[in-house]
Amino acid sequence: MRTKYVTFYVVALLLVQTALLGYSARSHSPSWDETGHLAAGISHLKLGKFSLYSVNPPLVRTLAALPVVAIYDPPMDWDYFREDPKLRGELFMGRRMVDLNGEAIFQHIFVARLAVIPICLIGGLVCFFWSRDLFGDLSGCLALTIWTFSPNVLAYGSVISPDMGSTVGLIGASYLFWHWVRDPRIVSSIGLAGAIAFAVLSKSVWVILFPLFLLIWGGLIISSRWGSGDWQDQFRSVAGWRPGVKLAGAFALSLLLVNGFYGFEGSFRRLGDFEFISSAFARAPSLPSGNGAGISVDENSVGIISPHATIGNRFSSTPLAWVPVPLPANMVLGTDMQVAEFERGRYDEGWQAYLLGEWKQGGWWYYYVVGLFFKVPIATWLLVLLGALSAWSWKASASQWSAVLCLWVPAIFFFWMVSGATGMNRHIRYALPVMPVLIIWASAYLRLDVRDEKDPPSGKRVWGAVACCAWLIGSTLFYTPHYLSYFNMAAGGPKNGYKILCDSNIDWGQDLIELKSWLSENEEASDNLRLAYFGSFDPVVVGVDYQLPEPLFPPVKKEQLESLPKGWYVISTNCLAGHLAPLPDGSGTLVFHYYGAPVFEYFKGLEPIDRIGYSMNVYHVE
Repeated sequence: MRTKYVTFYVVALLLVQTALLGYSARSHSPSWDETGHLAAGISHLKLGKFSLYSVNPPLVRTLAALPVVAIYDPPMDWDYFREDPKLRGELFMGRRMVDLNGEAIFQHIFVARLAVIPICLIGGLVCFFWSRDLFGDLSGCLALTIWTFSPNVLAYGSVISPDMGSTVGLIGASYLFWHWVRDPRIVSSIGLAGAIAFAVLSKSVWVILFPLFLLIWGGLIISSRWGSGDWQDQFRSVAGWRPGVKLAGAFALSLLLVNGFYGFEGSFRRLGDFEFISSAFARAPSLPSGNGAGISVDENSVGIISPHATIGNRFSSTPLAWVPVPLPANMVLGTDMQVAEFERGRYDEGWQAYLLGEWKQGGWWYYYVVGLFFKVPIATWLLVLLGALSAWSWKASASQWSAVLCLWVPAIFFFWMVSGATGMNRHIRYALPVMPVLIIWASAYLRLDVRDEKDPPSGKRVWGAVACCAWLIGSTLFYTPHYLSYFNMAAGGPKNGYKILCDSNIDWGQDLIELKSWLSENEEASDNLRLAYFGSFDPVVVGVDYQLPEPLFPPVKKEQLESLPKGWYVISTNCLAGHLAPLPDGSGTLVFHYYGAPVFEYFKGLEPIDRIGYSMNVYHVE
């Protein structure tokens, strides 16, 4: 294809995706985690501290907070700030921020979301370049098309969360590592260092890239010495001590950038000097079992872990205690806290996993396989299948096979890790980093032999790809801007999503703005509204007056349903699924109601008369 046409197509798709992301960012109220992320990002900029939201590195939320601080400088109540990394104080800081700013929080969140949209656009470009380098221009354009109109990409590319940063970080670091393998110059090493640092600062799990890249490099060295002529010629330059020094330098520079972003706060602290709370690092279960799981939730304690929690360090009596950890202290402690939360799902009844209408303690190893099947459009899966069949007959060069290793090894290892962490089977977004790999592989359907560009894909393939893309675009635009709630045709669409998955997979509290619009059109409902809202703050502080519906503990009897007070009910789909998260009650307090039982699940047997987006159902009791 002519370069100018490819360039035009790429620019056009980037503009389209920017518009879709911006529209989604404007249409949705703050999702569950976003107020906490924004409050934590503001604390990084205003206080220079990184203990809030330490379960995730600070890069994305700091970028999001920059324009908010510069333009609005929203009032904050720093009396709620807690230094202790064992707390989840960012959630209460976020609620307090909403309380102080009221409806202005919608504009603050919108501006913050705009600041992180470029991360998603960069991800699309990486998919384009990688597919183009492997399979040609047509495949590059196909990959970018799939990325641009993928509901999951649009969903997490338009919210303040580390998931899109983590996804782009992995695919970007893997791509630049492949370029380093082909040409291990100093410039390539510096680019690789920056990409790894971006990935680690988006999601701490990407520290696994250090050993994985070493493993791939070692395999290529072996191939250069004992492989066939093509492999020997291709990877001779990557073998030897000089490339090893450059790779070590890239790793060292990336760690320097990571620690520098944290201001070297607690860097190189000895492993034995940390206080851990997860059983993996502290030697014993961090929280007692049972409802509430040892969490004290009131306005003074701000989510402090109870005195019964086990705090320790399994390394303190081993030689590893003296080893300095080359990472910031808050990143290490945040990783420990995240491990503790993943462990909690194995014994805390309030943290059970949900799949296909069933709640289970400890989850399923195939949770993300099933979840992705229903959350990814059928058209995309069809292209992945066609791409895999096309790649089966691919006569790849040694360089292209090295790309396959750089593309698939980190993704497969990561997916194996996340699938094994069954204690936190709640969020399909945790598996989002595998999406670019699937998209790039799908683009192989339009591949051409880059060594013989006279053999382009057949017309049938081109029209087949066009038909799949048209199907993908149509199904995505039909549900715009409700990307978070998207489920494919196999699930029966978003309205049936809560029967398959729950939590952020369908309802993250994102439709509050739409609820306000619906109430303005239905004034009789606003005078007598009962609301069960799954969100991180109380809707009353942004102008939605309501009270909680009547909680009915199962099993619910027929006469109890018949005695429900008359009026309008708006129920979160998470409540229909039986989610046990605490709920606000309309009083505007920071403390939510926790019932320890699915007390609003009874609405699942009633017929809704309307829907707010796809995250809340509307019922009218006569």
